Amino acid sequence: MLEFKNVSYIYPKGYRALTNINLFIDKGEFVFLVGPVGAGKTTILKLIYREITPTVGKIFFENQDLSLLSHHQVPYYRRRLGIVFQDFKLLNYKTVWHNVSYPLEVTLVPMKEIVKRVFKVLKLVGLVDKRNFYPDELSGGEQQQVAIARAIVNNPSLFIADEPTGNLDDQSTNKIMEIINEINKMGTTVIMSTHNMDIVTKFNKRVVYIRNGMIIEDTKYEKTSVLYDTNIV
Repeated sequence: MLEFKNVSYIYPKGYRALTNINLFIDKGEFVFLVGPVGAGKTTILKLIYREITPTVGKIFFENQDLSLLSHHQVPYYRRRLGIVFQDFKLLNYKTVWHNVSYPLEVTLVPMKEIVKRVFKVLKLVGLVDKRNFYPDELSGGEQQQVAIARAIVNNPSLFIADEPTGNLDDQSTNKIMEIINEINKMGTTVIMSTHNMDIVTKFNKRVVYIRNGMIIEDTKYEKTSVLYDTNIV
């Protein structure tokens, strides 16, 4: 489904963020990206959703070379993805319902279909009863639940989460992880970056460990003690 082939990335000022990344993620997998701050996790995610393109190498999504996408094609490509960030990125002047429905409205999905899809995802994240609330009336965990609902309302084949629990307490973290795990069980591929090794241990999914811009370990192929190194954060 997703493949990195000999990918390196150097930022414009010369900082080398990634070196020779080779990675294949199959449809339906759940993959944690872990590693220290500055290891390259977020750069990998930016390459996947085409905010940046590789300095060297190729990235293929569903057999499509992402480097060949024109500027005009990128927004259409991103509709195949669901993306969630640590800071929610909600529209504060819109209700929960309209934050979630917005991606469908801008693509001119019929209203009957919008209502059906929005209700379905709000039910999944447990916020149907708060559909008329505004973001500032919600807890941090609830705001992230809204962000997740918005990310999956287009039925993406790949769900990307960049430190989605980084600003949340333990109770909210557990709720968010249950939702993301449920999304994966429904057949959506999940790639999630995190510093929270308790989550990684609890959910026992594939783990790709990044350090200094390189893949140090991939538990799909090998198991060592590096993932439990307390210095990763």
